[in-house]
Amino acid sequence: MYTNRIFNNNFINYYYEFHMLGKAKKFGIGVGIVVLVFFVVAILASIGYEAQEEKLKTPKLSEVEIKTNALKIPYDDLLRNNENYVGEIVSYQGKVLQVQNTFGDTYVMRIGVTKNTFAYDDVVWVNYAGSRVLEGDIVEFWGDVKGIRDYTAVLGNVVSVPEVNSMILNVVQKQGS
Repeated sequence: MYTNRIFNNNFINYYYEFHMLGKAKKFGIGVGIVVLVFFVVAILASIGYEAQEEKLKTPKLSEVEIKTNALKIPYDDLLRNNENYVGEIVSYQGKVLQVQNTFGDTYVMRIGVTKNTFAYDDVVWVNYAGSRVLEGDIVEFWGDVKGIRDYTAVLGNVVSVPEVNSMILNVVQKQGS
C-alpha cells in the first residue's frame, strides 16, 4: 500500500506539472500572437496614415490650376446632390467651428461656409494637412469632394455633411482679429 501511494502521488505530480506546462505554453503562444497582431496593425495603420497624409499634402495640380478649376457650388446643392460632385474641386470660405488634430500635422475641421447674422451655418467636413489652424479662424479652402461624412454630435444625433479633402487652405482672418 505504501508503494501504491507513492505511485499515485508521483503520477499526480507528473500530471499536474505536465498540465501546468501546457497552460504556460498556451499562454506564451497567446501572448506572442497578440504582440504579433499588434505590430501588424500598427504597421498597416502607419502605412495608411502616411498614404492619407501624402494624399492631403501633395496635390497633383498646381495652385493656379486648382483655383481656376474650382467650382463654386451652393452648399444646398453640394449636400443634396453630393454624388454629382465627388472628385470635383470646390472652393469655399468660412469660419472654423471645430478642429481636431488627428496625427502630426493632419487635422479634421468642421467649417461653417454660410455667414448669417450671428453665426456661420452649413458645415463642411474638411480633411487638412498643414500648419495649425484655430477654431474661430476665417479660412478659404479649395479641395476635392470625397462624399458625405456622418458624425455623431454632442447630443447623440447623427449629422451628415459634405466631406472635402483640402488641397489649399489659407487663413483669411485669425481668430479674435
